[in-house]
Amino acid sequence: INFPFADSSFEFILLKSVFTHIRPKEVENYMREIARLLAPHGSCLATFFLLNKSQEENQLRGLSSVNFQFGDEHWRYAYRGMPELMVAYREEEVTRMLQEAGLLAQNIYYGNWSGRPDGISYQDMVLITKA
Repeated sequence: INFPFADSSFEFILLKSVFTHIRPKEVENYMREIARLLAPHGSCLATFFLLNKSQEENQLRGLSSVNFQFGDEHWRYAYRGMPELMVAYREEEVTRMLQEAGLLAQNIYYGNWSGRPDGISYQDMVLITKA
C-alpha cells in the first residue's frame, strides 16, 4: 500500500499506537512509506512495545503490565487469536526493519508498560530519521 502523498512531503510523521496493533509485513510497508514520505531532514515519532533484555528481566520479576506470550522470536502478541490487540517487537527486529527501509532510530524513549520506573509514557517511543 502506498499512501497518496508525494515523496519527501512531510517534515514530521506521528504514528501513535499504530505499530502496537499491526503485523510485521504491515510494519515493513509503513517503514518504507515513512522513508519515502519524509523530507530529507524530517523525523518520525512512532510508538512500539519493544522487547529487550531489560523488559525480559522486568517480566520475570512480575513488573510488566502486559505478557506478550504468543508469536515467535521476532514479534509477539498478548492475546491468542487476536494478535492485533497488542503487538510487541524485538528491539533488534525494529532496528533491522528500519535499516532495510533506509531509516534510523535516532533515540528510544522507553515506556513504563515494561515495568521501567523511569518510563516517560506507557508505550516505548522511537524517534526515526532517514539514515
